[in-house]
Amino acid sequence: MRCFVLAGGFGSRLQPYTDVLPKCLLPVYSKPCARWIVEHLQNQGFSNITICINEPYKELWMHEFRDLNIKFSVTPKPLGSAGELLRAAVVDIQETFLMVYGDDLSFLNYRKLVEFHRSKADAIGTLALTKKVPLEVGVVTLNDQGLIREFREKPYLDLMAWTGVACLEPEILNYMDWTRETDFARDVLPSVLRDGKKLYGYSEDVEWLDIGSITHFKKASEKAQKGELIR
Repeated sequence: MRCFVLAGGFGSRLQPYTDVLPKCLLPVYSKPCARWIVEHLQNQGFSNITICINEPYKELWMHEFRDLNIKFSVTPKPLGSAGELLRAAVVDIQETFLMVYGDDLSFLNYRKLVEFHRSKADAIGTLALTKKVPLEVGVVTLNDQGLIREFREKPYLDLMAWTGVACLEPEILNYMDWTRETDFARDVLPSVLRDGKKLYGYSEDVEWLDIGSITHFKKASEKAQKGELIR
């Protein structure tokens, strides 16, 4: 199965770090974020991996992955997650494929996601979901008089959140556009749903960290140092 790791973009939330390195190459303790993801994919048996990157950082990417059998899809500038995926996939994708955001870290079981997706014959795609997302703020519970009953510092989200991982059918590429910057979550998914296509959600009780957030980035580094980042 083809796997696409989306690793383009500006990483503006992590400036000035991303003025030096692209976000997905920032070190999460002992190795770049995207390398954690690629090795996790390989450990689960996914070997046909393409990383979608932007031209200014091409040499850095190729140097980092020089020891692994990895393909690259290179765009001159950021095209958004959907635009870069389309550029990489449209030439030869004729079957189910896996998409992973290169700045999202989790313990997700990719093989179970694929199995779930394949059990849904009418699915155009399946999104990997979790509730285990650390919030960046403290949360309080009030009584009727406005007194604080409970305070929880940075608890987990109590709603299903998308982990940036999806198992997709080639048909979904019809909803993408590489002539302008387009985002998979903001542009593609709403269009798919408006068209009446079937999107499923596969949930796991796994922690999800978006290293585009400085809080999550620091937490990921701490967990990696303890050997808790990828199982």
